[in-house]
Amino acid sequence: MGSAVAQTGQSEGDGADAPDDIVVTATKRSEALIDVPAAVTSLNADKLMAAGFTSFKDFAALVPGLQINNNLGGGVPVIRGLTQGADIGGPTTGIVVDGAPFGISSAYSNGAQDSLDLDPIDLERVEVLRGPQGTIFGANTLGGLISYTLRKPSLDGLEASARGEISDTKFGEMGGSIRASVSGGLAPGRAGLRVSGYWERQGGYIDNDLTGESNVNSSKRYGVSASLLLKPSDRLTILAAAFQQHVNIDGRDVVAYNVGLDPTPRNGQFRYNEYVVPSYKRRTSAGLLTVDYEFDWATFTSLTSYQRVKSFQVLNGTRGSLARTVSQTLPLFGGPAFPTPVILSLDFPATNQRTTQEFRLTSPNGGRFEWMVGVFHNDEKNRLLTNVNGVTPDLSPIPSLAPTLFFDLPTDLKEYSAFANGTYSLTDKLDLTLGVRVGTIKQGFRQRFGGSAAAAYNLLLTSVLQALPTPADTGRVASKESFETYLATLTYEFSPFATMYARYATGFRPGGPNLVVNGLPRSFEADETRNYEIGFKSNFPGGWGSAELIGYYLDWRNIQVTASAQGLSGYANGGRARNMGFEGSLILKPAAGLDIATTLAYADATIREARAGVAARGDRLPYTPRWSGSLSVTYTQPLAGDWEGLVNGVARFVGDRHGALAGSTSTADFLLDGYTMLDARIGVRKGNVELGLFVRNLTDRRAELSAYTRQGFPWVTIARPRTIGMSLGYSF
Repeated sequence: MGSAVAQTGQSEGDGADAPDDIVVTATKRSEALIDVPAAVTSLNADKLMAAGFTSFKDFAALVPGLQINNNLGGGVPVIRGLTQGADIGGPTTGIVVDGAPFGISSAYSNGAQDSLDLDPIDLERVEVLRGPQGTIFGANTLGGLISYTLRKPSLDGLEASARGEISDTKFGEMGGSIRASVSGGLAPGRAGLRVSGYWERQGGYIDNDLTGESNVNSSKRYGVSASLLLKPSDRLTILAAAFQQHVNIDGRDVVAYNVGLDPTPRNGQFRYNEYVVPSYKRRTSAGLLTVDYEFDWATFTSLTSYQRVKSFQVLNGTRGSLARTVSQTLPLFGGPAFPTPVILSLDFPATNQRTTQEFRLTSPNGGRFEWMVGVFHNDEKNRLLTNVNGVTPDLSPIPSLAPTLFFDLPTDLKEYSAFANGTYSLTDKLDLTLGVRVGTIKQGFRQRFGGSAAAAYNLLLTSVLQALPTPADTGRVASKESFETYLATLTYEFSPFATMYARYATGFRPGGPNLVVNGLPRSFEADETRNYEIGFKSNFPGGWGSAELIGYYLDWRNIQVTASAQGLSGYANGGRARNMGFEGSLILKPAAGLDIATTLAYADATIREARAGVAARGDRLPYTPRWSGSLSVTYTQPLAGDWEGLVNGVARFVGDRHGALAGSTSTADFLLDGYTMLDARIGVRKGNVELGLFVRNLTDRRAELSAYTRQGFPWVTIARPRTIGMSLGYSF
């Protein structure tokens, strides 16, 4: 309960005249949000949790320029349109936790299908940085960055909180969640410990008439975390944190659609009538160690992170060209015969392990010249196994067909880089910031191929297609590339309440060795973005609101694209795109207890130079609506005695979007309709106890969120129908 979730520089207090209240770490130093010369939205974790927003899929609509592509894996954020739409390749949006990068840099091992999504019980805030962030945060920040700041343990006293929720979904089943945390000092002022955990179940609402199962798309998320904060002296701070989270999605929120002129559900509303239902599981284990030592002239920071992710994804391969090739063609070349009905599952077990180390020196805030220098090392080991399996209607593997074909891709990546940036006050009102990052990335790749139909597959290649066979084992293939990224910003401060900036920044995504297939290049290069941006930020005097307006021109060059040869997909470079638009937000506190927050974004994101078969000039970039926005209104009013009441409503609008590049010959496009969704909440609070009633998707819209078309027909992700529930929270 409280003011708006999304903050662009406004005070969190009731009428406090304090433009510096919102502090962020978007530039790896603590700064007032209004002073950061970049497009940054700060989200308060407590308010996210109170509003029922427990995932970046929930709060995306509150951030201008942020969309979510959740058609594969666990979902991936897309900032300013930087995506091909099929989640192929490395990620274009970075994820960091307390400044340490998390996720996979490599193009392989489902790098762009799994984005770390932390629960708000573990967080102090979430910051979304729009525009390339390659100079400060390195690779895979072409479009921007999501930065999680962990909640720190208390050094004094005892703090605890618990929150429970129960809900019911129209056409579906019950769901619920529980979250709890406890934090306290072990030695007053010197040591503190925090432990938290959460469990959440979302009931299903999609049925399968073919198998007779109901609510096949239920899911569970749960996790635990612990952190230890030590202050041996006033100059030295040590924070050790560890967390583990599990995601079990029994079935995706997808419905099979018709193609052509009648893009409607082919089996009826909320039906997925296939034997193989797409599912997904992921376990993430991570640790983080931050050591800060304050010298008189600078702060030294050592930042160490470790992560291990194991995921298992199942997709339906029964339809489309793959099933026809494997089940009908390969038996003609000596491959195994398939029983009727032909049912194929595509299994993707993946293991990702990453260790990073950063050392940096940061000057104190407030001087005429502020600077930061650092070095960074990244070490990744990844493995992705793709199995094409023949299964029975009860999904039991057929021994002779499991796997029919397999591709085993172990990869490794090492990065060594150094970075520096400085801000010099040319006058009392005008600042110049310059930054650079240079480094080297080395990658290793190995491809293994086999399965019961491998010999028949190679015979088809050599005898009919006159192509080279796919090798059983390529041995290790290596690549090396150097990179540079740059940053230049001019900032003018009109007053303590208003600033304007002009920013130029670049970002990149690593290239690497390619699949060893005749017709594909042996390696592919990095792609990069160049961003030109002008922004204005203002906190209104008296603490009654804030405003932000940003215009940008984003140039995406040498785009990494999927290329096909011999029936397999690999990578190539080609094409160029640009996205130009504006993002605005306005937050008002016109009266005591009343908070109004609104956002609006316009994006014209299109292909400017095309590669044949991948896109056509003028294609809109996927998952990028021309118009999107949100409106949130919260009213808090004292009631009888010590009770306080709250009413909140949130409206989110997203325009139509393409699910793929319209000119692609390998991935069919699907135009997703625009939608407006409404959420509402009422609640009461007395002291440390809070009780709320809520309804999500109030008007019960059948919003089309994403589309996956690589298996012969569109699988469209449909928004959860109207969900009504109750929450209860307690803290002390």
